[in-house]
Amino acid sequence: MWWDREFSRRLLQVGVIQRLNERYVDDINIAAEATTPVLKYKNGQNYVDQSMIREEERVKDDERTMKIIKKKLPILDMKVWIEDQEKEVEGVTRTTSVIMYEFYAKEVASKALVNARSALP
Repeated sequence: MWWDREFSRRLLQVGVIQRLNERYVDDINIAAEATTPVLKYKNGQNYVDQSMIREEERVKDDERTMKIIKKKLPILDMKVWIEDQEKEVEGVTRTTSVIMYEFYAKEVASKALVNARSALP
C-alpha cells in the first residue's frame, strides 16, 4: 500500500531503521532499532541536540525511539523488541540483530479462558 511505503520512507528519513514492518488488516507491527540519544526530529528535520545528552541517557531506548515513531511494544498478545546477539562462526564473532518476543496481556484482560457471560454454553 502507498501509505505503508510512505511511512517506511519517512521513518528512514528520520533515522529509524526498521527490522520488521508488517500489516494485518488495521494493525501495523513494527520492530525498529533504537535511535541515538541526541537525535531529535522537529519540523520535518533531524537534528542533534548535544545539550540533552545527560537527560537523554536516562531515557529508555524504546521510549526515545517511540517519541520519533509516534517500548517493548504490545502487538496483539506479544511484547516485541530487538536484541543484538553475538555468535561465533568459524572463529569469528559476529553480531546479529534478532527480533525477540514474549507473551503480553493487558492488566484489564480477562483471566478466564471462556468468560462465564459469553454466549457459549
